[in-house]
Amino acid sequence: MPMTTRARGGARTGRAVFFAAAFLSGLGAGGGGAAAPPPDFLETLSMARHRLSAVQDYTAVFHKQQRVGGVLQPEEKILFKFKRPFMVYMKWIGDAHSGREALFVKGRHGDKLLVHPGGMANYFAPTAALDPNGMLAMRNNLRPITESGMEAMINLIAEACELAMRRGDLVVRYCGTSRRDGRAVHRFERFLPADKGYPARMTIFEMDSETGYPLLVYSYGWEGEVLERYRYDNFRTDVGLTDKDFDRGNRAYGFGRFTARIP
Repeated sequence: MPMTTRARGGARTGRAVFFAAAFLSGLGAGGGGAAAPPPDFLETLSMARHRLSAVQDYTAVFHKQQRVGGVLQPEEKILFKFKRPFMVYMKWIGDAHSGREALFVKGRHGDKLLVHPGGMANYFAPTAALDPNGMLAMRNNLRPITESGMEAMINLIAEACELAMRRGDLVVRYCGTSRRDGRAVHRFERFLPADKGYPARMTIFEMDSETGYPLLVYSYGWEGEVLERYRYDNFRTDVGLTDKDFDRGNRAYGFGRFTARIP
């Protein structure tokens, strides 16, 4: 049975509020003993942040769909690699932008995002070196590649929750457990009020029961419209990625020898 809880704000703010927060939870008797309380959303998110801080690299198949400029973009399916301190490689493997590759390594290539289009266009067009925050790199995207990955997602979720808690607006419903990619996940729904600058009215989370990682995040607007959908499949940590996995010269990649620098 779903359980709805409201986080109570107070004078405390910031990270202390986030990590110290507790939800009201019901305890039901049955069979002579008290039932275990449902998992706490903020504690689960805190566990995910702590676990991920010790992870050096990970791979996943990342599904992404965003509403940009009022238009819902096609779903993108991306092979995603990440290595600390901040290296990202992506290859589009679904119908949308099939064959496109992107590479960003903080401190290399002039902190430019390297992109090539994939498909037949890759045989004629050089690799583009883009400003990660520039118009071309941000076209049909809500956030730059410098804000991609699991850690950035956890931080965005936490920021909205911290703000809502301080205002007394945060409402979360626990909806039980299910299976995601062969793993047990806890399902939560977060509700936020309109006209206060929050990112979404309702957001669904499926969080790994062992690690707390948000493997699915679906957000909906105040008219019920889809705003953002993200899903991680085959999320694997500390798989032993090396610098070669983030080298534009990797023969498994298609960046080629020539680069066009675009402001």
